[in-house]
Amino acid sequence: MLLLVIGAIVLVPILTGLYFARVVVKPKTFSRAHSYEAVLDREEFDKAEYEKLSREEVFVTSPFGYRLSGYFFPNGSSKKVVVLCHGITWTLFGSIKYMLLFRRLGFAGLVYDHRNHGESGGSSTTFGRFEKHDLGACVKWLRDRLGPDVVIGLHGESLGAAVILQYLKMDPGIDFCVADCSFSDLKDLLKLRLKKDYKLPSFPLVHIADLFVFASTGMHFRDASPVDALKEVTTPVLLVHGKGDDYIPSGMSIAMYKQHPESRKLFLSPEAGHAESYLKNPLEYERVVIDFLKSVDLL
Repeated sequence: MLLLVIGAIVLVPILTGLYFARVVVKPKTFSRAHSYEAVLDREEFDKAEYEKLSREEVFVTSPFGYRLSGYFFPNGSSKKVVVLCHGITWTLFGSIKYMLLFRRLGFAGLVYDHRNHGESGGSSTTFGRFEKHDLGACVKWLRDRLGPDVVIGLHGESLGAAVILQYLKMDPGIDFCVADCSFSDLKDLLKLRLKKDYKLPSFPLVHIADLFVFASTGMHFRDASPVDALKEVTTPVLLVHGKGDDYIPSGMSIAMYKQHPESRKLFLSPEAGHAESYLKNPLEYERVVIDFLKSVDLL
């Protein structure tokens, strides 16, 4: 009986950690068809406006060998372009509303599905550890396509925001970045979600899950930390967060803003939950983006 009790004490945390590891790196994802219908149902953008746009299907090879699938939306002869990164479980259609906003301001747009999402390859989600290198491949595609004098900005929502913030450390040539509801540190976020969603303590489950994740993907949770990646980054960054976000606390964006307030702007969207800042306050969101771009001489 004692051995059974001891075995249960050891085995339960291990199995729970294994389950949690799988939830993290193998999230349920949705098809492009589903996400397209969902964003139209929520009236995120006008279907007629979107479907009349000229667009080019793009396939970019990841440094890790799989294919990234997306669309390039030229905007006349504009040499200003924004790469847009969607949130977890979703597809590139989650970025269209933002692409249309930047298009009105004279920017072309490139949207694509993250690894392990939509129609892109890759078998796991790593919260920026490998996704930032995929983004780098997309940025290279744009520079090859539009020339070395192209102006490149980044926009990301949730997971996408964390990816673009981590990429900035790799590429000082990016002209600006808009990060909407990013986490500041994956390990801190997972500890919070364990407590809120599962009513479980972080120790030892996060540590056990981290071992399983590393064994299957080569990523440690500490490897996905925008706040660490941004320590020496001076690229102009606009951090956006909903004041009512109960999934990723707005305090995470506030902490990243305070890191280098001289090169960063912060917009806390009233009454907005997670990834709702634009949907709740579209006119204010657009005004904030315009003011930000004017402050860095891009409008």
